[in-house]
Amino acid sequence: MELAKTKSNIMRGLGRGGDELKQLHLYLMLKDSLEKRMNDKEIQKMLWQRESEKYNRTIQATEEKRIRTKRMYQFIGIVLILIFAIVVLLVNKSKIKIKMRNTLLERDQLALAYEKQLLDQELLMLRNSLTETTDRIRQNDATIQQLRAELVKISETDPAYMTQVTDNLNALLQYHIMTDERWQKFKHVFNKVYPAYLTQMRQTYPKVTENDLKILALLKLDLSNASMSELLCVSVEAVRKAKQRLKKKLEQTEE
Repeated sequence: MELAKTKSNIMRGLGRGGDELKQLHLYLMLKDSLEKRMNDKEIQKMLWQRESEKYNRTIQATEEKRIRTKRMYQFIGIVLILIFAIVVLLVNKSKIKIKMRNTLLERDQLALAYEKQLLDQELLMLRNSLTETTDRIRQNDATIQQLRAELVKISETDPAYMTQVTDNLNALLQYHIMTDERWQKFKHVFNKVYPAYLTQMRQTYPKVTENDLKILALLKLDLSNASMSELLCVSVEAVRKAKQRLKKKLEQTEE
């Protein structure tokens, strides 16, 4: 292009107008061609730059997506770990509660077993005491009958010995007779050995009196009419009548 321009200037100087026009035309044609090439390069450069930016944006978007996915997986992993930790804590807490509950239950069972053992021992002692009391009542009754028989035999033969036997009999009767205080103590032991027996009898048969309860308790111990008469300080006939009245009360209530 520069060469064509120079030749055009030389031809103008030489006065050769036709050659000048040819060189000038060549100059303009080369100039247009050069400018066109330069424009194509700029367009190509812009296209390359656009593709490069598009590629970079794609890479950046892919990286951001990868980072988001990684963070999402990390978040899900942390959540799963927390859930697993919470489940483990709840399971351990539940195990601890169950263990404590079992421990408390075992303690209560031991306490109940110990309490039952004490109650059994107490009940055995009370049974033995009631049995001893019943045996003593029978023995005292036999002794009283024997003393009374001796009084009948010696009433006229030996007044001094009769006085001694009478004193012994009276002392034994004072110890043997069931007073109100002795009845309350006896009833306490009786209720321990036969729980709710007298209470249930009173509830089932509202007409029974406290004296009726005495007879019911003595009948429960399988004492004879004679033993009950000495114990209650009444005659055998009075005991029979009391038992008949009690039977009548029970029958009326049942009817």
